[in-house]
Amino acid sequence: MLHKCFTPFSIIILVLSLARPILANDTLVNDTLAKGTLVNEIIGDELVLVSGEWPPYVGKKLNKHGFITELVSAAFLNVKVATRFKWLPWIRAESSVRKHAYFAAFPYAKTAERSAEFYFSEPIYFAQGIFFYNTLYNKDIKFEQLSDLKELRIGAVRGNDYTSLFKNTGLNLFLVNNAKQLIDMLQRNRLDLIAINRRSGWSLINRFYPSQKNSFATLSKPLNKKHGIHLMISKEFPNALSLTKKFNTGLKNIQYNGTYIEIVHRSLFSKNVQTRHDNPENIKIAK
Repeated sequence: MLHKCFTPFSIIILVLSLARPILANDTLVNDTLAKGTLVNEIIGDELVLVSGEWPPYVGKKLNKHGFITELVSAAFLNVKVATRFKWLPWIRAESSVRKHAYFAAFPYAKTAERSAEFYFSEPIYFAQGIFFYNTLYNKDIKFEQLSDLKELRIGAVRGNDYTSLFKNTGLNLFLVNNAKQLIDMLQRNRLDLIAINRRSGWSLINRFYPSQKNSFATLSKPLNKKHGIHLMISKEFPNALSLTKKFNTGLKNIQYNGTYIEIVHRSLFSKNVQTRHDNPENIKIAK
């Protein structure tokens, strides 16, 4: 009797409607992750990557999810790989890739510890950490080595590559889930210093505290050297090496065809977003 009740088209629609919650429902995927089950999520022809909140680089509510997300999408599109992005706190993003639920999380700094667990793409962009402070509550903070800062309240984002260094140094460390929380705590004098990327810090200050931006400042000594930020890739994800090679090829192609520089300049140096802390000379294209 089945052929009298359903047309072939209706059967297809029924099958797809039943399958979609299993494939695309975020809650089901997260519940599975919580139980430690491995879930390889490639939905149809889309490769799913995970990221967090780090304005202006990446963010769920940013224009095109931030310029780093736009670069990742453009690089994959250049090699005909469609992408989709999900947003998690950074510590969960790293954990989900460690459990092979997603192909990659981004953008992450490459460290020796992480390299033992993950593959890394070529650098997507370059960044550098620095300490911000509030001049209303602190003056003339200087340090030669991190141990000089042990008497101060230091803030950092969970999952950042330098948090383990801070812990090993014995700093008075306060960890939060995102950079916006750090700026808020610094503004309210709940922290003395926050460790954050320079551009991200000023982007958040200009967005949320524009009338108070002159009360924020940075230490002259950088937190670390300028370093690449990458896709951090699950070694156990199906075709991980092949997909990594495709991404690197696509990234190189958009660097040479002008797409890369167009995205960066439009995102960072247009009249609508440029600040006194942005410098076009800071752009460094991966070789």
